[in-house]
Amino acid sequence: MPGGVRDLPVLWEVWQRKLLLLEPAFVRRSDEPNVLQQWLGQNEDPLSEANIVTGIDPAVLVSMRKEEAKLPKMRSVSASIPRWYHDARVSVMMPAQLRQKFQVLFRNSDKEMNAAECLKAVTFVADVIRSTVAGMLFIDLSAVKRSATVAELGIDSLLAAEFRNWLHSAFGKNISMLDLMDVRTNINALAEKIVNEASMS
Repeated sequence: MPGGVRDLPVLWEVWQRKLLLLEPAFVRRSDEPNVLQQWLGQNEDPLSEANIVTGIDPAVLVSMRKEEAKLPKMRSVSASIPRWYHDARVSVMMPAQLRQKFQVLFRNSDKEMNAAECLKAVTFVADVIRSTVAGMLFIDLSAVKRSATVAELGIDSLLAAEFRNWLHSAFGKNISMLDLMDVRTNINALAEKIVNEASMS
């Protein structure tokens, strides 16, 4: 009888073959340390990860931003805020866009970065960090100096953990909580570390 018990071994073998074909696309093999991509094109396009997780096309956010720029800059306080501002998925997209911009600084130069390029990258990273810290603490950007440390700005361990996760998602930077809360780790020093590590990778 077709579809009976006799067909089970054949069906199981077909299923195993399908799994073997799909495995490289979804599973990171622990025995291959050099394979850092979870799927094809992950390193080439950081936005692909955010797109997969959120289901939002980055182009949609770009068009929203352009439409927003056309609106009058002086908006009343009572003006309604777009619903997408509060969508948690947007917080996944923004670090991905930052990471893409950050990688562009290094993508076109196979040789070692010169002093001007390095300074430009450090300034970019430091300004982004300042903006993020100001947003986390609900303070004016001018109050966040590049020479200020995380501890000086009043970031507690809970906010520091969130900030640490953001550094990883935006720049691929892994930093311990001990180093992050160190009084010697100011924003400029942190930006220099991120740029130096990225230029050597």
